[in-house]
Amino acid sequence: MTQEHALICHYPAAYPYFAPRVVAPTLPSGRHIDPYSKSVCLFRDEQSSWNPSKDTLASVLAEQIPIILVAHKSPGVPAENEAREGYQVSGQFVYEEGSTIFVGDTKFPISLASGDTYLHLLNNVNNQSQIRGFVTRICHRDETLGSWDVPNNLNQQFGSVHKARWVKLANPPASTFGREILEEAIEVCPDIRTPNFKGKGIDIVGIVFPEESEYLKSALNWAFVVRRQRPKGKKGCSAQFAPALVRSDRLDRTNLSARTPRLRGLESKSVVLVGAGALGSHIAWQLVRAGVKSITLIDHDIVQAGNISRWVVGFPWIGHPKVKVLAQYFRESYPHVECKPLRMYVGVDQQLNVDDIKYDAHDFFVNDILSGADLLIDATAESNVSMYLSDVCHQNGINYMWATGTQGAWGGIVGRIIPGVTEGEWRDFAYKSDAGEIPLPAAEDGSDVQPVGCFHPTFTGTGIDLDHISLMAARLAISTLSVNDQQGYPSFDWDIAVLNLWDEKSGKPISPSWETIVLSKYVKNEDA
Repeated sequence: MTQEHALICHYPAAYPYFAPRVVAPTLPSGRHIDPYSKSVCLFRDEQSSWNPSKDTLASVLAEQIPIILVAHKSPGVPAENEAREGYQVSGQFVYEEGSTIFVGDTKFPISLASGDTYLHLLNNVNNQSQIRGFVTRICHRDETLGSWDVPNNLNQQFGSVHKARWVKLANPPASTFGREILEEAIEVCPDIRTPNFKGKGIDIVGIVFPEESEYLKSALNWAFVVRRQRPKGKKGCSAQFAPALVRSDRLDRTNLSARTPRLRGLESKSVVLVGAGALGSHIAWQLVRAGVKSITLIDHDIVQAGNISRWVVGFPWIGHPKVKVLAQYFRESYPHVECKPLRMYVGVDQQLNVDDIKYDAHDFFVNDILSGADLLIDATAESNVSMYLSDVCHQNGINYMWATGTQGAWGGIVGRIIPGVTEGEWRDFAYKSDAGEIPLPAAEDGSDVQPVGCFHPTFTGTGIDLDHISLMAARLAISTLSVNDQQGYPSFDWDIAVLNLWDEKSGKPISPSWETIVLSKYVKNEDA
């Protein structure tokens, strides 16, 4: 029997550039209709699928509504022309901005519907602050169902232990708002109706519910309802603020690497980077966000005002040692990385004080810093330092890489030596460069500058030019770290890349032009 359904169509102010929104209150429910607003999903990607030059609302409805009706009659069967993506109702929830609680992957016994959970929240959490923290243990009475650790770099920040409660719903919540979702949870577990405001004046209830994690595959997700106690003395007001909904998220290695499968394997790699300037700081940042296990940063300079136009971070860090700034920034932003800063000159005869123990700088560098390193990156642009570092890496069987920029940042060079694979050494590169066998990148004459307050002359050049060098250096570093991993980032078929960003004759910028070279042994021309 034919059924009639009323559709409500909303034309946006920017129509016809964007498609109308269609609400269908009486159409059979299913994955193509938002369960809350009843909006119909007519496109896989509305911003790209709607064609303003030829599509009309009538034509789209005539084509899509029959497909949707068929799909909703058999929800467990893949439909023709249906996007293979999971539909997550939690994406429609109205969350409190800025608040997040991180969860782990948990399997709840079917028979259990509620229990306790322990959270580690920010130290300064209270009834007027945002809620940020980690679920560290889930229990039912005395039985632990799952436990996780706060990442080491965040332990000190998230030291406020909070006992909360969790409730499992049989179906996705029927509302997108915290108050209504809480009422659904109270029906399952009436004990949570009364908030527990002990300590910080907050009560947190974890709501566990099923929803699609992938196309036609269901998994349990979390949201958190937070009730806050009002400060005393507020006459005529409720004793608590309106319940707020806090989103969940996952900060584990598996989730972090899901978007970048070619970088899997980096979580076991250790890098030493010497030189934390305009190139080195950006190379380090790229490697850290790519997911390396650990990075040791070596430099002696401090951050000055003039650095911030080409550096990773800016004004708040002026006056602090570069390596300590980077280490703190990386630890806070990428909590799984182990970051060790060392403020020292490489190659200078000196005593180092590390953890109140004095070491000879050379011995400490060779025996401690390089121990366990998979790659050393030289971003010093100092030939004596490069010769020293490359020889030390050769003697210890460690991958060596270097990156330099030219005057004016008109060009640059990146290169690597893989022991037992690369035929030549850094010395061969130096000899071949001097002999003209390796082309020199473009450089701007007379471009050195020593601004007021700068310790020593530096080179001019923009960050947007230098970033081309650091990006290629990071790609080469990741490729080198993955050289024995068939599932990792594929290896380049060259050892040296020379970059030109400017035309030396006209003095104008050009599109990046790379020339790549396989490094062979240098053979002296006896006739020269």
